[in-house]
Amino acid sequence: AAEGAALRRAPRPTKVRAPQGARAKPHLAVAAPAADAADPEADERASWTPDEKRLADRIERALDEEDFGLAVSCAPAALASARPEIRQSMVDALGWFGGRALPELTPFLADADADVRDSALMEWSSALSDVEDDGERIRIVEMAMQALSDEEQLEDIANEYIGVDEKLAVESLLSVIEAGGTPAGVAKAKETYEFVTGEEFTNRADAERWLAEEYEPPEPEN
Repeated sequence: AAEGAALRRAPRPTKVRAPQGARAKPHLAVAAPAADAADPEADERASWTPDEKRLADRIERALDEEDFGLAVSCAPAALASARPEIRQSMVDALGWFGGRALPELTPFLADADADVRDSALMEWSSALSDVEDDGERIRIVEMAMQALSDEEQLEDIANEYIGVDEKLAVESLLSVIEAGGTPAGVAKAKETYEFVTGEEFTNRADAERWLAEEYEPPEPEN
């Protein structure tokens, strides 16, 4: 590995996610009942548009009824919403569904609001522990690497490449680099590539040469 690399070749920590039945559902404050007209501060949605109120109600219903399909259908509109409260409620709802909601949850890692970003990363990291298949997990990590600009988040997420099959890691990192995501994401992918291979990234041809000459497939499990 290159000297000074931020990544660590250490065993991935075991993440334990409580069964959904043991986890309290988040309270979605944006979907609170209508308030008394004499107390305008009690209704945080007084200035919201009808579409925003309907979206908040749909997110609340998806969580209350544990309707995954409804939650997923709300995600694009919530992601595009100018209301951080709506985006936060969407993150909370998607987090409840665990690993199967990761594709919809991942874009919220790059939210403009710091609180929403932090909440999304917490839910995303917890949900990722639901995914046992390395290929599926790295596909989700790849999506995150392409979306993120925050260097601390990228460093945490890039550690998911350590300990997986090197061919899988290299091919995924090449996809991140060639997709032309955020400059910080591409830089972290190149740094991670150097850590995995011991060589500075130059181009795909050299990466394929490394795979042909240096890659050792894992021994089959008994």
